[in-house]
Amino acid sequence: MKARRWRKPVWAAVAVALAFAVSAWVQTTTPRLTALMPAGALLTLEARDFATLLADWNGSPEKAAWLASDNYQVFSRSKLFVRLREAQDELTAAAGLPALDTAQLLRSVAGGRSALALYDVGDLRFLYITELPQARAVENALWQARASFEPRNAGGQAFYVRRSDETGREAAFAVAGERLLLATSADLMAGALERLAGGAGETVAQEAWYADSAAAATAEGEVRLTYDLRTLTRTSHFRSYWLPQNITELAAFRAGVADLERSADGIRERRVLLRQQAGDAPPETQPAGRLLRLASPEAGFARAWARPDVAETVQLLRDKLLAPNRDPYARYSGAPSIPGGDSQTGSEGDLETRIDQPPPPVERAEFGEQVLRELLTPRNLQGALLTHRGSEAAPWPGHEVGLALEAQTPWPVGETLAALTSSAAGLWTVSGVGAGWAQDGPLYQLNGLKPLFAAFDGTLLLLSDDRAVLESMLARRAQPVPSSQAAVIAEWRRAGFEDAFEALFSRLEHQSSGGFGGPGREPFLFSENIASLSRALGRVGSVRVERTEGADRRDESVYYAFD
Repeated sequence: MKARRWRKPVWAAVAVALAFAVSAWVQTTTPRLTALMPAGALLTLEARDFATLLADWNGSPEKAAWLASDNYQVFSRSKLFVRLREAQDELTAAAGLPALDTAQLLRSVAGGRSALALYDVGDLRFLYITELPQARAVENALWQARASFEPRNAGGQAFYVRRSDETGREAAFAVAGERLLLATSADLMAGALERLAGGAGETVAQEAWYADSAAAATAEGEVRLTYDLRTLTRTSHFRSYWLPQNITELAAFRAGVADLERSADGIRERRVLLRQQAGDAPPETQPAGRLLRLASPEAGFARAWARPDVAETVQLLRDKLLAPNRDPYARYSGAPSIPGGDSQTGSEGDLETRIDQPPPPVERAEFGEQVLRELLTPRNLQGALLTHRGSEAAPWPGHEVGLALEAQTPWPVGETLAALTSSAAGLWTVSGVGAGWAQDGPLYQLNGLKPLFAAFDGTLLLLSDDRAVLESMLARRAQPVPSSQAAVIAEWRRAGFEDAFEALFSRLEHQSSGGFGGPGREPFLFSENIASLSRALGRVGSVRVERTEGADRRDESVYYAFD
């Protein structure tokens, strides 16, 4: 009886083990879909289960909120949106299909494991492969309309092509076993089917940019984006529409990969950028982690990074603390407007103006950058931390700012305080009045009109324009020092920033609208357009970015935490 009682659990355990083994074998032997795609793509987008991802997005509150937002309304009237809509209409027309909205089109072709390879950005030349049950694939609108297509064959597999005489666009599709293939070129479709049949020819998966990126990635996420930076950054569309405009920085990298993984608590994105040439190995430990611990939990924004540049540090001191309002008005280089009607263009008093003599020079106090450079250069800066608390009282950087600078050698107190006042004294005071420092325990306070506080702890210099911020940074020195390899760590928290952001820009944009703020106007950029996008993504309460620099790669981890 005892042996019989244990027999079923033993067989159940064996069955489970076999199931795991078979699953692992299938996963390791199933070729990647990019191994079927002809070489020459600029980027690939792969999904573990595209149909599930699409269903989750269509049923999400974020999509509903975004479609009702000002941000979407502006986007739907943009040149980019119109261009994408035209391209979609051209493709459906080339395929001889009735006009479908984007949601219908995607649902009809969304399968399980899927991959998209983009070969040309401007012409939207792509190849798409998805794993779809054959019974569902033959229900697709394309398959139902195959009689209006030209039948062809590649690798022993039939496919169908149709070309629009009006636009010159091609649409091709094939159903090969449990796979549905779509392409905007008969050549791409034929190349994929030949490789599916075991034919020769280089594939995307064999190209160095893709293979090296896939090998460098730690684990594949639900969605993976892999891109050939060396080629992509040379395209005119990328150079024109890439929002960060950091193409010079990207020139140091040849390829990259990004993986996205969802969980109940948030979304994690893992990025790897491969360098053009290997550099020096970075130090084993970085100061970003130990500096970030000084940031208050109430800080709306905090960023810590290693080895700050002297010029960058001088600019931070000037713009955030010492002279944040030195140029309250931006320089205007546009041509003057032409007055209309019977406006007066001059007066008798203008006859006294001497046009052959230049106006007398106006003395203007300048910010003294050189004295700060002389202070910082020999310090050999190891790391920096910038925090901004973010509140209704201080909704924008320039208020409640904290700055920490870690040097290789201890900071000389007297020399440091003198350099700080000397650099901006001409902007604050006349003859140095009100530019002295008063010590209050570990804090030094500027005794003039400009609020500025400083504290020293060996190689650590702490500065702030708010006493509470500096006291919080001092108190948090007792926090445990994390062991981190990250060269850059940044955190953003929604609390305190969103309402303050909208309140500030609502006032500014309504005041500057010049009376054009009535019904039917375009939504204001910051207080309505961008703010509505932020509200649509309101479930994301904070974002944390960590960057690690290696000799031949850069790794970044981004975590979008849900409230």
